[in-house]
Amino acid sequence: MKYAIRLSNEVEIVNCTIHDLQFEDGTIVKPCGFQLMADIEEIPVETHDNYKIIRLSPKPTMHGLKELEIIRKNHPNAIIIGNVLSARAYLPYVKRCIYKKGHPGEHICRIDKFVQYPEGR
Repeated sequence: MKYAIRLSNEVEIVNCTIHDLQFEDGTIVKPCGFQLMADIEEIPVETHDNYKIIRLSPKPTMHGLKELEIIRKNHPNAIIIGNVLSARAYLPYVKRCIYKKGHPGEHICRIDKFVQYPEGR
């Protein structure tokens, strides 16, 4: 099956978000249908009288791991784009877009640079 779209610089993108991704070369990458859902563990950081500060620790799900396996099998060289939580849960395979500067209110992804979160974040 084909889940990836090739950008003008020959980079293959698989969109695992729920939104269309618009890239600076004009390419629009539709969601592939996989969302790579994550389980979220809340880790207490600070407790105050009327609020708490927590850290979110996303963890992969079995279903998400199966989706990731399908994507990687069909597109081994593609960059897999996910939301913030999936990019942290499915390290090092899922990345985030970097938005192009100078376009207030628009979310235009660069075609030459992507974010991989560090381990343990």
